[in-house]
Amino acid sequence: MSTLGLGTLQAGDRSFFTGSSPTEYRKVLRKALLLGFRHFDTAYSYREAETLLGAVIKESDIDREKITITDKVMAVPSLERKAEASLKRLKCDYIDHLLIHWPTGDEKLIYTSLKSLEKLQERYLIKYFGVSNFANSLLDKLSSDFDIKAIERPVSLLWTKELFKDIEICKRKNIKLFGYSPLGMGILLGRRDFSDERKNLPCLNRPELKTLTDEIEHLADVRKTTKANICLSWALSVDADIIFTGASSTKQLEQITEPIELTNEEKLSLEMKADALSSSLVYDNLYGHNWKEM
Repeated sequence: MSTLGLGTLQAGDRSFFTGSSPTEYRKVLRKALLLGFRHFDTAYSYREAETLLGAVIKESDIDREKITITDKVMAVPSLERKAEASLKRLKCDYIDHLLIHWPTGDEKLIYTSLKSLEKLQERYLIKYFGVSNFANSLLDKLSSDFDIKAIERPVSLLWTKELFKDIEICKRKNIKLFGYSPLGMGILLGRRDFSDERKNLPCLNRPELKTLTDEIEHLADVRKTTKANICLSWALSVDADIIFTGASSTKQLEQITEPIELTNEEKLSLEMKADALSSSLVYDNLYGHNWKEM
């Protein structure tokens, strides 16, 4: 199974997810270290996340070399300065994996940004660099010119389209695959109370989604576990290197650290229903991007 890591998007009450204050999120990070988490995902745009993560790691008695930090920054002319700012927030000398957070239509800017990442690597400020949310075609092209070591993309039963092709490409090119949002931002658990643009997501009104969530609930009952653990266990069974999951509280964190091994029959049943949902949509993810065409 893939390694389980903690994503820090929930850090701070101004993040995409609300309800976790900096004080409370410190407790989440401390608990994560106590539970054995050693892989963390953050980003320059996650506001307090880098600062909180850096402070908690610094105050722990765990050697920095035993912790892996994946960070992300946008493809912008000031990329190097932003990366240096991230290092200061993290209170560390280097970042293990620094990724370009999102692709842009300006291919020249992407190339310039990757060259900036090469410079940061030459200065020993980052160990490896890569990309996040890039399409297969763009990854294939860029990896011919740059030593891309990792790609991050959603790995969830909501996003099965293109996933296994991504895995094949990563294996062929020796690129690590990091997955995020294994619970589908709660949609796979039945969440529907979005107050922002997500309330209009096409997948929310698809009958295929109900078929999928019904199967998740059924398997949770049969295996005497939670729906979250079914979703997370499936994501961990996919041939990725790390699956980053999020948590807004220590209680929530404790509930997602007991993955089970799904049978081949259970996985097949979930994937058939997930593929039916993905195939019914023009886009295969919450953000409305078509990973194949970006």
